Amino acid sequence: MMKEDQKYPPLAEQGLSCFVEATGWMELGAYSEALESLKTLPQEYQNHFDILQLRWAAQHKLKNFSECKKIGAALVFHHKNLAESWTYYAQSFYNLKEYHKAYEVLQSVESQFKTNWHFAYDYACYHSLTQDFAGTEHWLKVARKYGGAKKINQMYDLDPDFIPYRQYIQP
Repeated sequence: MMKEDQKYPPLAEQGLSCFVEATGWMELGAYSEALESLKTLPQEYQNHFDILQLRWAAQHKLKNFSECKKIGAALVFHHKNLAESWTYYAQSFYNLKEYHKAYEVLQSVESQFKTNWHFAYDYACYHSLTQDFAGTEHWLKVARKYGGAKKINQMYDLDPDFIPYRQYIQP
């Protein structure tokens, strides 16, 4: 689903066509082809949230995590009011095993997105990985409140990022 942003014109026929083509390549697992399709977009569309998000996802699948970090920075620069921009940017550091930096990215905007379950869940992960277990507990409660306890508990049970926290609460 495409996100609308007042600062950027809606994708016209050419932009929408490139986006659909790139999405198709992603579904086929042809991530490099998806990136090539996105390169053909006119400059005015390059910073749309959906275009940046799709570019980030393709680079992530290709394990080009340094590129993900650059795209994440563009996301927070152009779409700072969207929690997803910040979680993508933080995940870029996570993928580089820079857990404290991922934590700091979300910490810098925690008051802005305190009711977003996905933000809270990711932030709880980074608290666990940096061994801030009081923060882990707090942000898991927030995630459960806004994302549904059953769904969050199922994710938590399968998520290896919470191993440090689980070891802490069950010595």
